[in-house]
Amino acid sequence: MIPNLKAQATELIKEHTQKIVLSIEDGGNDVAMIQVANVGVGRVGKEGKQAALATNISQLDVLLLWHGRLAYKRTSLMAQFVTHRGLLQIVFYFVAIPIYNGWLMLEYATVYTMFPVFCLIFDQDVTKEKALAYTVLQKALLKVKEQTVKTFCSVYLNLFLCCCYYGLEFDYLSKQIS
Repeated sequence: MIPNLKAQATELIKEHTQKIVLSIEDGGNDVAMIQVANVGVGRVGKEGKQAALATNISQLDVLLLWHGRLAYKRTSLMAQFVTHRGLLQIVFYFVAIPIYNGWLMLEYATVYTMFPVFCLIFDQDVTKEKALAYTVLQKALLKVKEQTVKTFCSVYLNLFLCCCYYGLEFDYLSKQIS
């Protein structure tokens, strides 16, 4: 694309959507587009350093410290959720006596697992202002404690303990009724 067309396209997107526009480029012919965007990130590429020198990083801290934090936390929770959901479906699929028929499995896969996904959208552990003011909060994310084997297995340990508890309670109540 011609450099002026890139800048005009960025300007049109910026005007019509009223959103913050990010442009990432690596060439000297992209300087106009980087300067038009709200957040212009230029990197050193084969064509030189012109794009890197034209970088506008006024909104980059918000992009990295706030949106990057939320994206990481939500993605790690969603990955664990999808894995757990898949494992539960496999367990119920291979049971000797079918507990759930096809329609109930379809409802479970769509309706019942839809609500936790929407809860993830609104999940925020800290406010935007605190995330920008206290950049030391990012160090916790570098330790990668959101998605570990320990957190993964703790869900199944809790599920097993709950099943044992309710199994014993059911056994006790059935003896009381008899």
